[in-house]
Amino acid sequence: MSKPITVRVLPVEYQRTNRYPRIVVYKNVKLSKHLSQGVFDKLIEQTRMKEKARAVFNPDNYIIYQYGIKPMIILDLEGNQVLTYETVIRHYGLRKVQQQATILLRLLKKYGYARFKRVVLSSYRMGKNLRENIEVFECIINIL
Repeated sequence: MSKPITVRVLPVEYQRTNRYPRIVVYKNVKLSKHLSQGVFDKLIEQTRMKEKARAVFNPDNYIIYQYGIKPMIILDLEGNQVLTYETVIRHYGLRKVQQQATILLRLLKKYGYARFKRVVLSSYRMGKNLRENIEVFECIINIL
């Protein structure tokens, strides 16, 4: 049996405010090395969630998180990356996975276990290199 393929997720908020849609990308994500199963369980308890959330700490410094029937998000604590499985993206769609990643990062930031920079994208603020330009373009395509 083959191992599931993990894919890096760019956390993106899609906001349809006023007449013009707004895209907010989370850059420079830094996750706390002190994040563990016990800490995550306390965060879930302290946060009043309507549905049951689960977090499983993997010995390889990964935390697998899922809220209710929403997309599964994997946090790589060593690489400071947000990941998910390719099958999750196929099932839920990239936009929902990106939105769920932002919700989880905001929760972690609220309790001091994550840091990131929120960047509002617009036509005059593209990326610094080709890879970032492609990410921005994909975000814009997703909102249409």
